[in-house]
Amino acid sequence: MTQAAIAVEPAQMVLLGGGLFNIVYGFLSGFAFAAARKEAEFAPRYLVSLHVGTLMQGSMLMALSLILPVVVLDASSKELAARLMVFSSLCIALKDTANWLQNVKDEYGERRVFSQALGAAGAVGGTVGLAMLSSGFVRAYLA
Repeated sequence: MTQAAIAVEPAQMVLLGGGLFNIVYGFLSGFAFAAARKEAEFAPRYLVSLHVGTLMQGSMLMALSLILPVVVLDASSKELAARLMVFSSLCIALKDTANWLQNVKDEYGERRVFSQALGAAGAVGGTVGLAMLSSGFVRAYLA
C-alpha cells in the first residue's frame, strides 16, 4: 500500500517539529513528575510548569500549523513567525528545566538572571511570532 503525499509548507514543518519536541519533552518530564510525587505530596513548582507547559506549548504549536495555509504572509515571513514561536516554547521549557533542577522556589524573588533572560526571550519571541501569524490570519479573514 502506498501513501498519498501531503503538501506541507516549510513553516508548518517548523511548527509540527517544535510541537512534537515539546510533547515528547513534556511526556518524558512526566516520569520525573511521577518520581517526585512518590516522595512528596506535591511535585516541585517548576517541574509542574515544565510538564504542563511543554504539553500545552506542543499542542499550541501543532494547532497553529493548521492555520498557516490561510495566513496571508509570504513564505519567509510565515517561517520566521513559526521559528519565533518554536524559539519561544524552547526558551520557556529551558527556563522551567533550569529552575526545577536548581530547586528554585520563586524565580522572581530569587532574582535568577538566567531564568529571567530565558523567560523574557521566550515572551518577546512568542509575542512577535503570534502577532505576525494573527495579523496574517486577520488579513485572510477580512479579504
